[in-house]
Amino acid sequence: VMYNVKVTKDNASSTWTTGTPYYWPTGKKLTFFAWYPYNSKNLTIPKDNNVKDTKLFYEIPEQVADQEDFMMANSYDVSETSSVPIWFRHMLTAVKFKTSNNIPACTVKSIALKGVKYRGYHNWQAHGSSILPWDLDADTRDFTLNFPEGKKVAENTETELTGEGETFFMMPQTLSDDVKIEVVLNDGTADFTVGASIGGTKWEMGKTYTYHISYNF
Repeated sequence: VMYNVKVTKDNASSTWTTGTPYYWPTGKKLTFFAWYPYNSKNLTIPKDNNVKDTKLFYEIPEQVADQEDFMMANSYDVSETSSVPIWFRHMLTAVKFKTSNNIPACTVKSIALKGVKYRGYHNWQAHGSSILPWDLDADTRDFTLNFPEGKKVAENTETELTGEGETFFMMPQTLSDDVKIEVVLNDGTADFTVGASIGGTKWEMGKTYTYHISYNF
């Protein structure tokens, strides 16, 4: 009935609509699958002639600025109605960073996540509302957020390092022992690299994790 159709709304109070009208097949129930953002360059969708295959392939872009809050939604076996209820779920894990309140005055120059799985597929079930986990490839990638001007941190203050457009959006996963955080900072005289393993921890779908950075020169 519909395939890869963009749905938009004019403002916060208006309803979501398609560019052209679609008509409900008489006496039929329909199942809807949706995703956001539309036409994401990081997403590969099923072919339109295979409507039972809801497998979507997704890859986290290497540049943090290009990463996005990817969402999916479904609504099963809906009888004819003028408005279909669809509940979107956050499918990735958001990772943020801030300094601890015991850090010396310094300038943070970059933050890196190393050895992280970054691509795989998700398949909605044919029926039901439970969410299946991602099926991830074994390949890993390093992700680095650079601060060209540096982020200045006052002594003993908690400072948010990942502002707007700087959140890491990662694949949900249980992190291997090889996954670590590396931070490059400067105390006014030289650059220092500090790091720690975060292996063995789990990033869950739809959750935000904030790591606190501290260092004693």
